[in-house]
Amino acid sequence: MDPGSIDAIARLARLDLDDDAKQRVQAELDAILETFRTLADVDVEGVPPLFHVGDPVGRPREDEPFDGASRDEILRNAPATRDGCYEVPRVLE
Repeated sequence: MDPGSIDAIARLARLDLDDDAKQRVQAELDAILETFRTLADVDVEGVPPLFHVGDPVGRPREDEPFDGASRDEILRNAPATRDGCYEVPRVLE
């Protein structure tokens, strides 16, 4: 990556980088881009897409109906209710 690109990125990010920081950022970005070039050369023909790197821990449960709390039980802790619903302050006129 050329130094002009580093200056442009720093300007867009509103960073005030001295020359040492610019050189360090340039080296880090060059290493990142090289990693992507290496990954682009990997043969993935026939490899199915991977949506998770492992088994999802928070796998959604089956959507099955169940007897939950009654409306009265739910509204019992509400600070204010009206007509069987939560009453909240108006935020839009």
